[in-house]
Amino acid sequence: MAHPWDKWRRAALPLVASVGAALVVAAALVIGQPLASTAPAVAPTPLSGVGATVAVRAELTATRPLPPTSTLAPLPSSLAQPPSTPQLASPGATPALVIAATLLPATPVAKRWIEVGRWRDRQIIVTDAFTVQGPWRIRWQLDTATEPFTLMIEEGVTTPRLFTSPVGLTSGAINEARGGTYYLMLHNTVPYEVIVEEFGFPTPAAP
Repeated sequence: MAHPWDKWRRAALPLVASVGAALVVAAALVIGQPLASTAPAVAPTPLSGVGATVAVRAELTATRPLPPTSTLAPLPSSLAQPPSTPQLASPGATPALVIAATLLPATPVAKRWIEVGRWRDRQIIVTDAFTVQGPWRIRWQLDTATEPFTLMIEEGVTTPRLFTSPVGLTSGAINEARGGTYYLMLHNTVPYEVIVEEFGFPTPAAP
């Protein structure tokens, strides 16, 4: 004879099986969900060390916009040049305009008698050769009038020319027109002085 519970057990088995299958499906759904949808957000682990600092700075530099670059405008020419210092004249300086106004025109140099040679002695001598352009002259002077003044003018191989003064004269001059190279022979035995001069422009003085 069958037990009364067997009837109920056979009737409940399909229901239990259905409920168990539903629980298995529900558990599978819960276990299979992604962890990202149920797990709380985790902050990224901070980096450490020098490399981490460089990485962070590089990331900030890459993401942070650069400030605008300012362009300097060129200064005006009046401001770029330093102010000029006024030139002050020294107390003793004379304005150039006044100097130019007071300058006199240069005086033209005139011809005059220029000394070429001088000899003083009391015996017969022959002078060194000298060159004159002409005209030229010989000035002579004796200390006494006891003898006439006597000389010879010699030029190259030409015949010498003899000059003798009147007795009693102690000074005089002999004028010559033609230039050339000459030398003199002086014949007096009393003290004398002879000067040769030519008529021309003086030599400019050295600066």
